[in-house]
Amino acid sequence: MMSFDIGRPFLIDRYQATGQESIKALMTGGLFDILFYSLNPVDDRALFNRGLLRYGLYERDGLPFFLIEFPGHFSFDVPLNIRKIDPDAVADWVKSDANGLTLYLLNAHSNIIEGIRLIGLRPELIAQLRQVSREQLARYPTPPAVEEGFDQIYAHTSIDQMVRGTTMYLL
Repeated sequence: MMSFDIGRPFLIDRYQATGQESIKALMTGGLFDILFYSLNPVDDRALFNRGLLRYGLYERDGLPFFLIEFPGHFSFDVPLNIRKIDPDAVADWVKSDANGLTLYLLNAHSNIIEGIRLIGLRPELIAQLRQVSREQLARYPTPPAVEEGFDQIYAHTSIDQMVRGTTMYLL
């Protein structure tokens, strides 16, 4: 079992910092975690750890985008490619009732963990996510096909449009 600690590097090799601000989903056995690689992690730390946060799930064409908004500051989306889950684990993932999501604030240059925040997601959002995930599996046969679908949606939809078109839940 891996242990993640603030002030220490994020330990999963394929999730290393690139020196650029980015957001990544880390698919887990029951849900997913979010990795936020920040260029200014010291400035983002207080907001990330204790700031007002809203979250929601935007869905289009069988593709889920998890949304995070720090009202008055910034928002981001996390596209969820269910095809990236081990094929032997997908059936269990889609049936899981896990609702705990961990947000990691990482230094985009050093890969040091600057913050960790655990949130519990509302049951209705989890049910919607599982339904959209089943639809994704039925409509998109491969991980690249899912990525092409995400690209098509990004070409015509901004994060602000996603947030406006989504039920957002306040923490």
